[in-house]
Amino acid sequence: MLVFEQETAGKSLAEYEAFLEKYPQSRAKEEARKHIFDKLAYPHSSEVYEQLYRRFGDSPTGHLALHWLRFLYQEQNQEGVFLKKFPQYIHKEKVQKLLPYNALDYLPVFINGRYGYSAANGELPIACRLDSLPQAHLCEPLQSSWLPFIEEGKLGAVGQAGGR
Repeated sequence: MLVFEQETAGKSLAEYEAFLEKYPQSRAKEEARKHIFDKLAYPHSSEVYEQLYRRFGDSPTGHLALHWLRFLYQEQNQEGVFLKKFPQYIHKEKVQKLLPYNALDYLPVFINGRYGYSAANGELPIACRLDSLPQAHLCEPLQSSWLPFIEEGKLGAVGQAGGR
């Protein structure tokens, strides 16, 4: 690690890139990749993470880029597109299980004094067991990976598949 510290003393992007070029088999290569990732990921866009994944591939840093990409696709309810584009994603099975839930709008329901969420297809994936829902979500459909609720006076969120 002494060579790594000497070669990257200025902590610049150019130094980390030069280190990787000069010492591609070093035990510190993942450390250098992480610093490069941190310096380049700032715009927090799918284009940047795709470039980082192409650059670092099947490495811990490459997998980190894919996780961020999945998050960005998930925010836009585009996880199916993500899986087609990146079929090698290591948590592919988990994402596939959640896909049916991601495409649905959820409607708040009130039955026997308790709140829950009903899917637009009529199923009740979030049973009526919640104390309350935030005022902004009482009268409109919601399309989100997490559905808000209030229980014992505290704001919380439940996943579309029912997990908290």
